[in-house]
Amino acid sequence: MDLYSRNLLTLATLDAQLAAAVDSAAPAAHVNVTASRSGAPSAEYIRGDGVKVTLHSRYDPVEEAAGFARAADTEKVTTYIVLGFGLGYHVKALLAAMRDESRIIVIEQDMGLFRRAMDEVELREVFLSRRVALIVAKALPEVLAALGPHVVHIFLDATYLVHRPSVETAPDYYRGVHETLRDYITSGLQNVITTLSIDMVSKKNTLMNLPWYAASPGIARFRGAYKGFPAVVVSAGPSLHRNIDILSRAAGRAVVIAVSTIFKPLLRRGIRPDFAVILDYHPISKKYFEDAEGDDEVILVADAKASWEAVESHRGAKAIVHNDALHSTIGSPPFHKGTLPSATTVAHSAFFFAEYIGADPIIFVGQDLAHPDGITHFPGTAVHDIWAAETNRFTSLEMKEWETILRMQKNLMKITDVHGNEIYTDGQMFSYLQQFELNFYNSRATIIDATEGGAAKKYTTVMTLADALARYARAPLPAPPSEAIERPDRADPSQRAALERTLSEQLERVREVRRFYERTLAVLDEIEEHWPDQQRIGPLLQEVQSIRQEVESYTEINALVREVAQAVELVKVRADRDITSKRLEGLEEQKARLSRDIEYITGLRNASGELEEAFSRALERFCSFDFEARIDRIVKKEAPA
Repeated sequence: MDLYSRNLLTLATLDAQLAAAVDSAAPAAHVNVTASRSGAPSAEYIRGDGVKVTLHSRYDPVEEAAGFARAADTEKVTTYIVLGFGLGYHVKALLAAMRDESRIIVIEQDMGLFRRAMDEVELREVFLSRRVALIVAKALPEVLAALGPHVVHIFLDATYLVHRPSVETAPDYYRGVHETLRDYITSGLQNVITTLSIDMVSKKNTLMNLPWYAASPGIARFRGAYKGFPAVVVSAGPSLHRNIDILSRAAGRAVVIAVSTIFKPLLRRGIRPDFAVILDYHPISKKYFEDAEGDDEVILVADAKASWEAVESHRGAKAIVHNDALHSTIGSPPFHKGTLPSATTVAHSAFFFAEYIGADPIIFVGQDLAHPDGITHFPGTAVHDIWAAETNRFTSLEMKEWETILRMQKNLMKITDVHGNEIYTDGQMFSYLQQFELNFYNSRATIIDATEGGAAKKYTTVMTLADALARYARAPLPAPPSEAIERPDRADPSQRAALERTLSEQLERVREVRRFYERTLAVLDEIEEHWPDQQRIGPLLQEVQSIRQEVESYTEINALVREVAQAVELVKVRADRDITSKRLEGLEEQKARLSRDIEYITGLRNASGELEEAFSRALERFCSFDFEARIDRIVKKEAPA
């Protein structure tokens, strides 16, 4: 078996998809391989403009690569992001020099060059290590998607390394990667922190939404129901004032999908969307639906994690999105409500729903993702209702808008708007923009940016809403799907008693797990009191191990506690990295791990206590919920004559 075949076979065990792409790649005629003076292969890369780039030393590529590794801080535990693979010498050297706990992510733009490396250099140790992730020949949106599995480790600690000759092979590509990664790490960290901080709130919402989740219809009936018809996703950006009055032309000829924040302002103008979408977890979002005249004619597409108070406030029909975690919690009854991808914002959810119903094109309005004219929201949204109580002759709504932007001053950045001018956005909205661009890149639908303001968005066609509706909204929409669908998307009424029993049983299991954590903490406190007396703490350590085995037998609940305590898990990972990086040994290591364990178990104990309260409230709500009056009435209203 030749070198290439051995490399390929090993790569296939790491990444079968990449191995298949490599094997189907055309020979790299633009890469000339020659022997260096040391005997190791070197290479010259010929760019499309004729410029020749020497990738490795003509004298000793291996020693040159060792110098690359020596220049990096290989003592700390980190994730190395390496731009450029070349023939792989520097990656091999870094792998050999770094700590076993460190990882490498390599981004290489040229598949042909990567294949040539496999022809010339022994790379099996790179693939077999399982510590090197390879992102090869990916467009920028695909690079971000490929980084997804590594996001936590990247945000914990990442070291950026550039193989300069590789970067010279495609300067524009690597410049784009560098800028994208910089913005991704800067803005993405805020998203990770936000996600971790709302895990418990989201779980409480899913449990409190259980009556609606179990008994109201899902979104499954709408899958592909409007295939080939346009949809308009309406967000609450300030540019919406330019075309909100044109939205009435979409009635009956385009599916109008409103995000929750703009729902009431649309109804006030006599514009009744076909669907409203809610993802927001905070109770304040109930103001989006309170006293919304005409809401009973609009179907609410609700994520199970959304504020249960908001879902409750909407008086019309609900279409709940399937939630695997909740389904598992209630014992997986045999129904499926229809699934949407996990979303960052409610506008992303609305976009995914537009794809789900088969809409094409998907037209965006009010999706600024920036601060045009120093404004953050369309006038009349719920946030303005809240601010109204704080306004007076000295403080206007406009001043409140500007104060909001000023508070984000450190996170403000300049980007290009749809007209080619500079405009300010903030780190959080910029991360939303990046996510949208990845979604648009992967979408099969035509995406039209009819916002007429705000950030320029890649992979979209820019036109006015009036033009988009005139071109695409010509035919009447088909009738909405009836109640009958092939697969039921809600629990049978006979299952309600079983669901109530399951909730009761789960509540008791959560209580038992909390008691385990409390017992563990008591023993750990005793260990800390007697440390470092090994004779005294030896039996106590065995007791901790015995409790751990008991709690691990509660697999489902234990996983649930860890799911809502991801911030605690992140702190533990960071503490482990710190202990490893410092190379602590003996009593020092034992003391550091004891402190880590006390903090960790305290966090899990607190999370299980909150979870116990959430299950208790959910059980009380489920038992008192009037299904006949609150769900059957809506179902009968929906049913065709």
